[in-house]
This record gives sequence, structure tokens and C-alpha cells, in this order.
Amino acid sequence: MTAMEGVPPQVLNQDERRGHGPERAGDRSDFLRKALECLLFSAPGPLSTDELAEMLEVAPSDVVILLRCLQQAYEGRSGLMIVEVAGGWRMVTSPQFGPYVRRLHPAPKVRLSKSSLEVLAIIAYHQPISRPEIESLRGLDSEGAIQSLLEHGLIQVVGHRPGAGRARLFATTRKFLELFGLRSLEDLPTLSDWLERAQQILDRSPVDDHREKFLPGEGGNRPSDGQGNL
Repeated sequence: MTAMEGVPPQVLNQDERRGHGPERAGDRSDFLRKALECLLFSAPGPLSTDELAEMLEVAPSDVVILLRCLQQAYEGRSGLMIVEVAGGWRMVTSPQFGPYVRRLHPAPKVRLSKSSLEVLAIIAYHQPISRPEIESLRGLDSEGAIQSLLEHGLIQVVGHRPGAGRARLFATTRKFLELFGLRSLEDLPTLSDWLERAQQILDRSPVDDHREKFLPGEGGNRPSDGQGNL
């Protein structure tokens, strides 16, 4: 028996007692699993364990149990997956079906210029970091690349360096984690591995698209694809 089974009737919320939820306490686990499935399907981005717990009115530990049950139910039996990404959870399409879904949702591909990709890598592995520090590492002006990355939501200003000039400090965003399929910055691979994977993803994934929740399986939901440039 899991932590969600055998819940006494008195813990059911008011909607459940009024007939809008499971009729028996024994149905609660299955009811909540389906409710969780609906939340993940409808969400425009990753939902954290705490956010899901608040919406479902259960403990975070129970949410984890429900998520694992969903993952097992989908594994090998569906074209959908439940994945942990960017500090939250998403329902995504399996990568192997990406080519089919991209036919339904075509959108411009986005390729970072070499300079933008270099700057993004420096920020990802040295954050928080200022523009002078970025340019010191690159030996090149980086204003254009930084502005492009800001406009596409891959980096953000997180503070200012103390001292004269108070240079802005840059760090990556949650959108960066989502795009590259990372649960957190701790999941960053070696720089060489990341650069190779980054180019592969950017060659087929839109960064600035209103259907962001429809991205392919690595870190997004249902896909879109096409061609364009930063």
C-alpha cells in the first residue's frame, strides 16, 4: 500500500465530500493521479513538487509517489513521458516521435551565432558574471551577443558587481534549463559535451515561440520546429 492509499474520509476536501471528487477514500490515490496528469498536461511550463502539492492539497512526498506512478504507467506504453526539468515536472513527447509532431507544429529553428553560443557557455559555467569579465575571457566585444541572449530569455540580470560602474551580473534562466533539458545547473555536463549538445538542440528547437510547451521531448512538451537565427 502506498502513502496515498487507505486515506480516511475525514481528510477529503470539501469538493470531494460534495461529490466533486472520489466517492470512496480508497479511490483517492487514483483520483489524485488523474488530477496530477491533468495539471501536467495543461501547464505552460514545469511545475515544482511544492506547487503540485499545493494544488492537489497533499504532502510533497505524496506528489513524488504519484509522479513515479505516472512515470511507470507511461514508460514503454505511451508516446508521452513525465520528466523532471528546470526544477519542476513536465509532460513531454518522447523524442522518437518528434519528427511527426513537428509536422503538426512547424516553427522556425533557432541557431545561436558562434559568438552568442560562446557567451552563453561562459555565463552558464561562470555565473554570475559581468560583461567585462565575459569579454576578458573571450577577448572580444560581447554586447551584441548578451543583448540577443537577454531578448530570447536565456539569460537575465541577477545583480550588480560592487564598486565603480556597478557592472550588471548575468546568469542563466529557467528557460535555459528547459531548453537544454536540465533539472538544475548541477546537471551541466563538461563544457565540450554541452557545446556539442547545445548546437544539436538549437538546430531543431525554437527558443522564442508561443507554443513553448510543445517543444520536443528533451525538456519541452509537444514539439515545434523550423529555421531562424539569433
